[in-house]
Amino acid sequence: MKDPLPSGPAKGETFQKKQLDKMVDNYYELRGWDKATGLHLKDKLSELDMKDVLSDLQKRKLVVSSKKGKKTKSKKKR
Repeated sequence: MKDPLPSGPAKGETFQKKQLDKMVDNYYELRGWDKATGLHLKDKLSELDMKDVLSDLQKRKLVVSSKKGKKTKSKKKR
């Protein structure tokens, strides 16, 4: 994070960890993932009518039950 970006529109810029964390949080929110764990949100999978995927992920404890952060698995995947 201390090295400047080598290419692209932000070439030469650096990012602080705080900035990167905020970008990741925004990305997770757009995807319907839990910010604390990186897991799918039950509400989002239901909204997308992905009941089969939801059922499978629930069996494997890889889904968060609500947006309020009630998690079934605690490791953050970043």
